Amino acid sequence: MSALEQKLAELQTRFIAQLPERLRALDEAFALLTQGGDSRPALEKLHLHAHKLAGAGGTFGFTVLSENAGALEQRLTGILAQPAVPDDATCAELATLVRRVRNSILESAGTRPPEPQASAPPPAGAESKLVHLVEDDDEVAEELQLHLTQCGYRVHRFASTEELLLSLTGATPSAIVLDVVLPDDPLGGTKVASLVRAAGHADVPLVCISSRTDFEARLSAVRAGVDAYLFKPLTAGTVIDQLDRLTGSGSEEPIRVMVVDDDIEVAEYCCAILESAGMETRRLSDPRQALETMAEFRPDLLLMDLYMPACTGVEVASVMRQQDAFSSIPIVFLSSERDVDVHLSALDVGGDDFVTKPFDRERLVALVTARARRARNLRLLMTRDGLTGLLNHASLMERLEIEINRLARSNGKLSLAMIDVDHFKTVNDTYGHARGDQVLKVLGRMLRARFRNTDIVGRYGGEEFVVVFPDTDPGAAMQILEEVREGFSRIRHNAGRDSFRATFSAGVSGFPEQPSKSALLESADRALYDAKEQGRNRIRLARLTVAA
Repeated sequence: MSALEQKLAELQTRFIAQLPERLRALDEAFALLTQGGDSRPALEKLHLHAHKLAGAGGTFGFTVLSENAGALEQRLTGILAQPAVPDDATCAELATLVRRVRNSILESAGTRPPEPQASAPPPAGAESKLVHLVEDDDEVAEELQLHLTQCGYRVHRFASTEELLLSLTGATPSAIVLDVVLPDDPLGGTKVASLVRAAGHADVPLVCISSRTDFEARLSAVRAGVDAYLFKPLTAGTVIDQLDRLTGSGSEEPIRVMVVDDDIEVAEYCCAILESAGMETRRLSDPRQALETMAEFRPDLLLMDLYMPACTGVEVASVMRQQDAFSSIPIVFLSSERDVDVHLSALDVGGDDFVTKPFDRERLVALVTARARRARNLRLLMTRDGLTGLLNHASLMERLEIEINRLARSNGKLSLAMIDVDHFKTVNDTYGHARGDQVLKVLGRMLRARFRNTDIVGRYGGEEFVVVFPDTDPGAAMQILEEVREGFSRIRHNAGRDSFRATFSAGVSGFPEQPSKSALLESADRALYDAKEQGRNRIRLARLTVAA
């Protein structure tokens, strides 16, 4: 049994164990209805219990319980829509429906947990980021290995095409980079590409690099199934951009989903399924805490039950849509409600989709993935720097403020590094702005590749970058940055027939030593100035003076 199936089986067992308590709550709600007086609170409470049983019962495989509870919920929905007090006939009808639900609960409580559904296929994307390289020019090969290694790839260089083809009987690489012109054949690389495809590796991205620009060479590559054809002399950014595009190896964060449902077992069930698909989840049982939790967790999507005791999902959605920060986050309602008018009403207040319990696992994952990725792509256009792909200045400052507030509540710590490319004006003046932009792209790609998903990396402006390290002290941050600084200084940037190297300097400050966003930035900037004054290509720690 997989880890997911084991988790779902545990939740099924917990649901069965809680059925007696759910039965007691149902009986108490119905008893209130029969005591006379204002019947509406009793009807609403009974409706809520029926709704929860309909959704949870179907989720955990108890079809009869789900159907009977759903029938009771539907009838109560109709009664609550009328202002009149239920008459004796209506109460008798409700008693029959409640009795059916009671019998279903008693039957379900005495059975073994239902067999789990078949496992969903494992999520794609767990790549090794291994690149196989065939290049007879030692200098070019060494430069490529250095660039790719610094940007998060593992590179295995092969001395011959025969070794490459033999290696494909083992672990499959994320991509293969081939020189077109080999010592014994002016089109040897494309012929090897044809052999790779013929051996059944249709999905492995193939990248050809060559000094040949003629049509014959390019046509040979197309016929061999090559995905990209790059000209020498190569620039690091070009190769990395192509590999990122072809392998999906960028440092994309997992999709974050916040699940709001007062039924803990159902919420955990949803979280387990989404986490098995590589997503990050946060479960919330009290919808009144949604704003605070969303500000801290920053979900890509909100998966929310429609009916909850504190407030409804529709009400939470209405509150969300009044906040600019949350206005574009997709909201998917989760409910056993099958009334189309209710669905449309929920969508009218700002919901984006509706999933009916019991739901299909694959459909839930597919729907959440599609909605979240579409919203994330739109958000990237507004929050990312166009050149480097890092956070732009405004988004960087917003994320820093959120992180400081979070850590202030938990007595946590963080470090902030301000990075500046040394002599960048000279690079632009000597080699042109296009080469300067290439230097910034390479550094941005290295910063994305070398840090954790929880770290915040952005372009502060011009040739300046900022990295925020949550839960990290300045000493540890400096050690990590030192590795990046050294690696960046070793990269050779091509500029026509010339080449050059670039370096950066950095200043590091820490929270809570510096108690605010402005204090952190100012102290890191002063430390950066110290690094420049002391010769550049170095990292300095901010002096422990608290800014006013």
